Amino acid sequence: MKAIAGKTWLSKPDEINSKIIEWKKEFPEIVRIDEEIQFSGDNVYAITVTDREYENKKNFLLAVPHAHEPAGTAAAMNFLNEVITGKKLDGSRSNLPREEILKRVRLTFIPVCNPYGRKKSPVDWWDGTKYSNEEFEYIMAGRLLGNPSAKIVNRFWHTHPVFDQEVERLEEIGIVWEKLSETLYGEPHSYKGCTWWKLVDRLSDEFHYDLFIELHQGMEDWDEMDTLVIHPREYWIPREVIEYADRVEEKVIERWRKVGAKPHPGDKEYYARVGERDRDLNKPDERRKISIDWLTMKCGTPYLTIEVQNNNQNTPPEKQLLYEQTAIEVCVEMLL
Repeated sequence: MKAIAGKTWLSKPDEINSKIIEWKKEFPEIVRIDEEIQFSGDNVYAITVTDREYENKKNFLLAVPHAHEPAGTAAAMNFLNEVITGKKLDGSRSNLPREEILKRVRLTFIPVCNPYGRKKSPVDWWDGTKYSNEEFEYIMAGRLLGNPSAKIVNRFWHTHPVFDQEVERLEEIGIVWEKLSETLYGEPHSYKGCTWWKLVDRLSDEFHYDLFIELHQGMEDWDEMDTLVIHPREYWIPREVIEYADRVEEKVIERWRKVGAKPHPGDKEYYARVGERDRDLNKPDERRKISIDWLTMKCGTPYLTIEVQNNNQNTPPEKQLLYEQTAIEVCVEMLL
């Protein structure tokens, strides 16, 4: 565990797994663990926390898909520790309504969706002091053989969520990718063949989640804003799902402003622009549905992406952690 500005930061798989197993051992009455194993042998854990004596709960699913975006993991682990133990990871008392949360909400968190990638990260957090954004992108995405200045992101990002190393022969494979076989690699956010989606598929059958958020980071070179919420609005999304996600988005942005963030005011056209780009690439809508809105289609679950600035000196790790945890707390409050 690393300490930053009086807060505790957990992000690497070994320390995450150790803490999850500790929680399960000490609080078996409220902690459940589900597990899938990556091709690399790395464990992907979903931890579900609730008081099992009570029924009629709201179900909340949270995931941190990307290995190069650790602040969501750190925030998720601190929030879970508060709910499970009544204390923050630094040992101070939690102000969360712990008993009410345990009684009325079932939390399922997947704090590290790609441990294979995360364990290769050279740092615990990205704050713009050690690596330039260009260097950060190389570490994240990889380099092409014979052209180390070219970023794999330019060839694969968004358009190809899976690639075969036998074909592409990358000189360096970035930490964003999950190894799926001896030669196959997938991007965990978009490619549903990645391991953590097996947990989502199985658990969503059981719990039919009322809200699903992914914690991400980006906006490395943004100057005026450091936080963003987006959610799908395509024509196949039920209107009531979009309206509920809108309310969550508004509350998150409002709370971010109160804690000192500079949030994007809202981008209702984001997914429309992504859709236009996909149509330009001759991608059918059915592919968009599966890659982006799969859980919404399966269970009618409102789904939001939370973005907090990464690798920028204007947003040091303590702010990254604060903004990510603020979003988690708002979502739980909405369910309460």
